[in-house]
Amino acid sequence: MGYERMRKPELFLLFGYGAIAAWGWITYQEGHLFEQLPALLAMSPEQAFFFFPLFNALFLLILSRRPGAFTMGSTARWMLVFGVAFLLLFFPRAQTPWGELVDLATLLVTAAGFSLYDASWLRLGASISPKKVALLFAGANLVASLCTMLHYWSVPLVLVLITALSPFVSAVLWRHAAPSLIPDVTQCAERSGGFAPFPRNLVLRFFFFFLACGFFHNQILSPAGNTVSLLVTELLYGAGALAGALVIRYSEEADLRTVYKFAQFLLGTGFVLMVPFGASQGVAGMLPVGFIQLGFGFFGTYSWTILAYLASRARQENVLSVACKGLAIVAGSVFVGQGLILLLRYSLASSGISQVQVFFMAGVLSLLMAGFFFHDNPETFAGYDIATGTVESSSAELSVPSEEDEEQRRTLMVLQHGLTRQETRIALMLGEGLANTDMAERLNISQNTLRTHLKNLYRKLGVSGREEAQDLFSSPK
Repeated sequence: MGYERMRKPELFLLFGYGAIAAWGWITYQEGHLFEQLPALLAMSPEQAFFFFPLFNALFLLILSRRPGAFTMGSTARWMLVFGVAFLLLFFPRAQTPWGELVDLATLLVTAAGFSLYDASWLRLGASISPKKVALLFAGANLVASLCTMLHYWSVPLVLVLITALSPFVSAVLWRHAAPSLIPDVTQCAERSGGFAPFPRNLVLRFFFFFLACGFFHNQILSPAGNTVSLLVTELLYGAGALAGALVIRYSEEADLRTVYKFAQFLLGTGFVLMVPFGASQGVAGMLPVGFIQLGFGFFGTYSWTILAYLASRARQENVLSVACKGLAIVAGSVFVGQGLILLLRYSLASSGISQVQVFFMAGVLSLLMAGFFFHDNPETFAGYDIATGTVESSSAELSVPSEEDEEQRRTLMVLQHGLTRQETRIALMLGEGLANTDMAERLNISQNTLRTHLKNLYRKLGVSGREEAQDLFSSPK
C-alpha cells in the first residue's frame, strides 16, 4: 500500500480531536488538574468522574434526537460558547454542600460541551476511510498523552493554560476542517442510505469492554491509585492506539478483528497481573497498568474506527445521530462500570478481599463476558456490513429511471437473491468488471472483508466463482 499524504483538514482532525481528548483526560477522566489544584473541586475526583460519564451519555442521547439543529455554522458557534463555559472549572469552591452543588452544575455544563465536541469530531471522521481514520485517532491520542504528561513535569500554571486553551483550539480547528470533511449533497446520495441499528453483538462487546474501562478509571482516581505507574505508562494508551492503527493501515490480511484480539490479550494480561503486582511500586507496579493502558489503546482504535464507519454509512442528516448513539453506549458503559465497582467494594468490604482483588475479578469477568459469550458473524464482527436484512423494495432507495432498462434488470436480479445492501453494491461492481482493490477502495473496507462478502455473494447466487457472477450482472454486449 503506497504512502498517502495527510490532507490539511485531516491534520486539523488529528490535533483538534487530540486537544479535546487532552482536556477530558486532564480534568474529569484522570483528574490531573484536580490533583495539582485540589481547591477547584469540592467533591473527590472519584466522585466527579462517577457523574461525568452519566451526564455525558444523557447529553449524547439528547443530541442524537436533534442532529438537524447542529449545522456546520451552529456547531462551531456552540463549541466556542462551551469553551467559555468550561472556564467555570477554574473558580475555586469550598468543600461544603454548596461547593458540591457548584461541582454538579459545572459537571452538567462541561459534560454537555464535551458531548458536542466528541460527537462533532467523530462526525468529521465518518467522511474518511477507516484505515486512515484509525491512524488519525491514534495520532490524536498521542497528542493527548503528551499534553497529559505535562501534569508531572510542569508547574500548575502550564496545566491550567493547556486546560483552558484546549477547547478553543479544538473549536477553531473544527471550524477549518468541517467545510472539507462534511460531505456535500451529491456525495451523500452515493451512500447506502440506510440508518441501521448497531449490531447487537457489537453493542454488547462495547458494553463489557467499557465496563472494564470504568473499573480502571475508578482504580486510578481512587486514593489507592498508583501514581508512580501512571507517570511512566501515560503514553502507552497512545502507543497502543497507534499500534492498532498501524495493523489496520498496513496489513492487507488484518482487519478490526485482529485489533480486538490484541486488545483482549493485553487487557486480560494486565488484569491478571493486578493480583501479584497491583499494590506494588516501581517497575512491578508499572506492569499491570502498562498492559491495561496498551490494551485500552488497541480497543480505543477498534471502537472509534467502527463508530466512524457506521456513521459513514448513514445519510448526511443521520451521521451526527449515529455518532452520538455510539458514543452514548461508550459513556453509559463506563458509568455502569463505575457503579458496579463501587457496589462490589461496598458488598465485599467485610469479606477481607482487597480493592485490587475486586478490581481484578470485575475486569476479568467483564472480558469473559465480552469475549466468550457474544461472538459475531464474520460479516458483521467489524461493523462493516450494517445492513443485515435483505434489500427493501422501497421506491426511494431502489427506484430506477425507466429509460435504464439494463440497470433495472440487474437490480431486480439482486432483489431476487435477497442480497444485503453491501452485497448489492459488490454485485453491481462485479458487473462493471472492477478489480478487488478498486471495489475495496470504493467501499472503504479491507481486502479480507471484501473476500468474505464475495464468498457469501457467490453462495447466495448459487455460482461457483467470480466469472459466473460477472456473467449474471454484466450488461449484454
